[in-house]
Amino acid sequence: MATIKIRYFKWRDGRPRWEPGPTVRAQGFKGQNLKDSQGRWLSMPAAITAAEALNADLDAFRLGQPRKTRQNYITQRTTNALFQSWYSSHNFKDLAPRTQKDYRYNGHKFLGIFSEIPVAKITKPMMHEYYVQIRKKHGLTMSSAIIATARAALSYAEIIGWIAENTNPALRLKVKKAPPRTVLWLPQEVSEMVKTADEMGLHSVGDGIIIAAHAGQRPADTLSLPDHIFTKNRIMITQAKRGAKVDIPMTPLVMARINQIRTRKRRNNITSIETLITYEPTGRPYRNEMFAQTFAKVRKQAIITMPEIKGKTFQDLRDTAVTRLALAGCEVYEICAITGHSQRRAHDIMRHYMVLTADMADTAIDKLNIWMKKEGIIV
Repeated sequence: MATIKIRYFKWRDGRPRWEPGPTVRAQGFKGQNLKDSQGRWLSMPAAITAAEALNADLDAFRLGQPRKTRQNYITQRTTNALFQSWYSSHNFKDLAPRTQKDYRYNGHKFLGIFSEIPVAKITKPMMHEYYVQIRKKHGLTMSSAIIATARAALSYAEIIGWIAENTNPALRLKVKKAPPRTVLWLPQEVSEMVKTADEMGLHSVGDGIIIAAHAGQRPADTLSLPDHIFTKNRIMITQAKRGAKVDIPMTPLVMARINQIRTRKRRNNITSIETLITYEPTGRPYRNEMFAQTFAKVRKQAIITMPEIKGKTFQDLRDTAVTRLALAGCEVYEICAITGHSQRRAHDIMRHYMVLTADMADTAIDKLNIWMKKEGIIV
């Protein structure tokens, strides 16, 4: 650990210690192991923070200020304590279930480094260095999500008085956001995937594809659609991520597919399943991970006859549905009524989803060529 140059800081095989020299000890300062309130050795970042705090106390004492006692100085207001307080607060519980799940997942990664560090000791330079490291390790999307989680938790720290107002160290870090994924499924690609799924006996994948392409719902919401909501030929759900309520009439293609699902269920004696889409081998509702694996299996087979499908995801069908609605002439607020997005994000939605595909450009140029030839335009 030769590169760590903190006064009196020692790191011996994961056991950090603040160990001053004889002169300092003669002034009444004793060496101490750097542990948390549970007697566990501090992590490297937390131990450095502790050593720097002890050095600051020593410097203040040398300037004539009263000596401070740092016994178990890290017993309260650690980052871990902040997150636990946040998780149990109304601020957190009022969030949509999916948002809570995402925050907990990203928070676990953040606490892996900052758990034992006092919240008040986290600085903007520390957060910036952390962002640089996780961006290298996890990429733009994941690193942005982790920093956003830290930002939300530290904003809560301001609310409860653990740090001063307007001192959130996770704000204004110039975090670069990953460009939005705007991949579209072309009609022939959707058809090929559904055809392949049906031929493989994995009709559930085709079911999900058709519903998602027409209704524009997220994968989790599509898979959790209850069977009974289709009695009125409408999709009526409360979205898991935002809690938005949507009430969507079904297109004729979706209605036809729903009738096929019901026929299959009757044929297979599936009568007491709560979800519309079920996994063929078990006859039970899908777990998200299992559907992703099954979808990938169908895609792998479909790529053989249509290589363009490679890399396209089920989530991309949501983009496709929104783009289809926009190209059909729907207003932004009409699209939001179907997808469940908030009205205030309407312009962001259009920037995110409205992309022009190469096929569209090819078609446009073909039309231009036909028109120019018809009109006799040569230049």
